[in-house]
Amino acid sequence: MVWIYNPVFGLLNSGLDLIGLAGLKRSWLGDADIALYSIIVVDVWKWLGFHAVIYLAGLQTIPSELYESAKMDGAGPLQRFRHVTVPMMMPIIFINTILGLSGAFVRNFDIVYVLTKGGPNHATEVVLTYMMSKAFQDGAMSYAAAIGYVLFMIVGLASVGLLALMRRQRLDV
Repeated sequence: MVWIYNPVFGLLNSGLDLIGLAGLKRSWLGDADIALYSIIVVDVWKWLGFHAVIYLAGLQTIPSELYESAKMDGAGPLQRFRHVTVPMMMPIIFINTILGLSGAFVRNFDIVYVLTKGGPNHATEVVLTYMMSKAFQDGAMSYAAAIGYVLFMIVGLASVGLLALMRRQRLDV
């Protein structure tokens, strides 16, 4: 990805030159205003396929008889989506949400570290890069460990909350 975002010979800036939008060229990872957005694009691209496969697997488990029955009852495509697909996909949506939420906190270290190491001017610093810099650059191991424990509690509580919401949603049906 560094080669795509390279301000001199990167694929993105070369593509903008090629289609006549040279005015939009910039240092994608060197500009503090857009560096974080550039990293978000990479992270979404990295995990999109994983989450899409989970959704596809969930869609394939919905019995076709439910759609046929809804169609015979006069339900249109939007009504079938709302009353058949969405309720049947709620467990998958919750699981994917939990995976995405936990990943937002703990799976993004590698991308940020490889692309910017938290720069420019800490604009792309995430919790894990901050924790690593405190531990290994500043030598504050106990402070870094405390950050890790707090992060674990935040992700754990959010996951438990989503699981409780999923269980409550299932009981309401």
